[in-house]
Amino acid sequence: GAGDNAIDGSAGIDTAVYAGSSANYTVARGIWGYNVTAKSGTDGKDALIDVERIQFSDGYKAIDIDGIAGQVYRLYEAVYGRPSDKTGMGYWMDRMEHGTSLLQVAKEFITGQPEFVQQYGANPSNGEFLNKLYMNILDRAPDAAGYEYWVGRIVDSSREQILMEFSEGFENQAQVIGTISTGIDYTPWGTV
Repeated sequence: GAGDNAIDGSAGIDTAVYAGSSANYTVARGIWGYNVTAKSGTDGKDALIDVERIQFSDGYKAIDIDGIAGQVYRLYEAVYGRPSDKTGMGYWMDRMEHGTSLLQVAKEFITGQPEFVQQYGANPSNGEFLNKLYMNILDRAPDAAGYEYWVGRIVDSSREQILMEFSEGFENQAQVIGTISTGIDYTPWGTV
């Protein structure tokens, strides 16, 4: 509605719906959640608390950057070295919202995906896999001690476990926070 509003979504996945286009609003992190401010008109400034999604007349934005949407976005950056596409974001967010774990998503990102094969090769060694993760996240090759440690961890656990740890690690989170702090554009799965 019009004016300034405080909206608390509480539990679950909640969506705040705005009649105008996304260009008519600014979205910014606030103290307790997100603030959505109309640039003109009567909508005012809304404080969104425990709300994970925003729907505008021309698209959608996920604002749970510390939740499912942020995890999916960081996984794209870690494994593919690029931002997520809107359709892919919507698909993987939907999967996780319906119970698929981040570890399972990481496994599916590196198992039989054409983009993975294109970037890493059909059967990369653990070292090749690790070197690519370092380049995607840290823009450098691993030091000798780091290389030895992480290759050992891959052998002891799995590539998807290490991908998930790299994806959720401090360096990757720090690298993407500026890009996703105002939300992540996505297309809800099933609307394409």
